[in-house]
Amino acid sequence: WLLGAVRALHAHPDFPGRVLAVFQPAEEIGRGARSVVAAGVLEKYKPLEIYGAHASPVFPKGQIGIQAGPVQASCDFFYITLKGRGAHAARPHTTLDPIPTAALLSESLQTIVSRKVNPIEHAVLSICAVQAGNLRAPNVIPNELQLSGTIRTFNPEVRALIETEMRRMTEHIALAQGLGHEVRIDHLTPPLINSPVCADAAKRVAQRLFGPGCPQPVSMSMAGEDFAEYANRIPGIQTYIGMADETHQAAIHNPKFDFNDEILPLAVCFLSEIARSRLTELTH
Repeated sequence: WLLGAVRALHAHPDFPGRVLAVFQPAEEIGRGARSVVAAGVLEKYKPLEIYGAHASPVFPKGQIGIQAGPVQASCDFFYITLKGRGAHAARPHTTLDPIPTAALLSESLQTIVSRKVNPIEHAVLSICAVQAGNLRAPNVIPNELQLSGTIRTFNPEVRALIETEMRRMTEHIALAQGLGHEVRIDHLTPPLINSPVCADAAKRVAQRLFGPGCPQPVSMSMAGEDFAEYANRIPGIQTYIGMADETHQAAIHNPKFDFNDEILPLAVCFLSEIARSRLTELTH
């Protein structure tokens, strides 16, 4: 995907600014934008606004999705280790079995969203992996068990609440069963909140270039997006370039996904016109 950023300069009367293009690596793991920010790009070039274009099979080819406000959730990954004492399965009384403890913990963690978070807030806590023991050793109780999963929300206070409750529940459930524990939470990306000013500017360009039926509204998603690292620091918006046609139907993050190369000229035209129009508007 492409990012266009504009910086107002007054060095030349006929060209009031410059365009900074960021071809960002490592978007898939949620750390690319953070690396770009850490490299000092925003401080060096001092962009006034930033615009992103992400391919999307949700919209048909030739359509663009634009939405102001909350669009994509924050993304955190968690890793929990329960440390017990293994032994032969015929002597369970000599063990500190992490498996039933993990079952208790899994059920309890699901109550955080249903009973701790205000129902009007958006939040997800999903346990996505459980690893313990050896399938080829069905008579051995393992020493430890690992859980991993993800947390998604739009509210920083809810994000903090979920982490606090996760740590508290893990500690006390493990303690009640006589187990040790470790909790690691990796904070990947903040929520993506698109700037209303940038959204209006992008909408005007989309309508001018592609007609009154464009753009389309974008539904809120609990998926994470590291463009938020930029939009949390300067006004910005991520737009979504439709790519769906008869031969491009697979969703992103799918092994059958096939990028539709035909949308590249549309995306370049769209971002170029945003940069040209906003440079003019911001410097006059």
